[in-house]
Amino acid sequence: LSPVCLGSLRRAASINAEYMGCTKIANPAPIALYAFGITTCYLSYFNLSTGAPEFIGLISGHALFLGGLIQLIGGVIEFYRNNLFGATAFTGYGGFWLSLGIFLVLSDAGAAPSLDEFDDGHSFFLAFWALFTFVFLINSGITNRVIMALFVNLFITFVLLSIGVYDLRTQRAGGAFGLLTGLIAIYGATAEMTNELQGKFGSSRRFQEKTFDR
Repeated sequence: LSPVCLGSLRRAASINAEYMGCTKIANPAPIALYAFGITTCYLSYFNLSTGAPEFIGLISGHALFLGGLIQLIGGVIEFYRNNLFGATAFTGYGGFWLSLGIFLVLSDAGAAPSLDEFDDGHSFFLAFWALFTFVFLINSGITNRVIMALFVNLFITFVLLSIGVYDLRTQRAGGAFGLLTGLIAIYGATAEMTNELQGKFGSSRRFQEKTFDR
């Protein structure tokens, strides 16, 4: 390349580097955690109340758009921010909520069987997600105590719900742990957002500043 071409390339690279340095992608963890926490609380109340049918429409809507779509978008942004843990968690559980929401819609429309009609498949579905959650649990040491507590309780929730397919009391216990999991996620989202805006949030000073960023 001629010196003129090389000079142009260097200037273009310098401008691009300056632009990238001034452009910061907002942290998607708070809204993704809020989405997960709120949707989890709805589903957990459903399990805790032994399946009130009027909650199905509310759960499917939240699962599709809040727990599903919003988390999926948050996960894609985390990929762009080079945060593998957050990206994998948000896209993974976003997929979980989307699949559950679509199934509930199809089931309610009569295009798919209800969960009560295939206990073994329902239990296996929940057990598989317990295994998926366990992988995050053993890797949650790179984050903070809030996220570790979240994955501990989420793992217990999936295990109890998997067993609870065959036992009503265990299902209610899974609902109780799920409700606690959702509240932990909401607390983590609030702490994350407030830390970025104000630099502190009560006892969250004990935790790392970034919930999902290493």
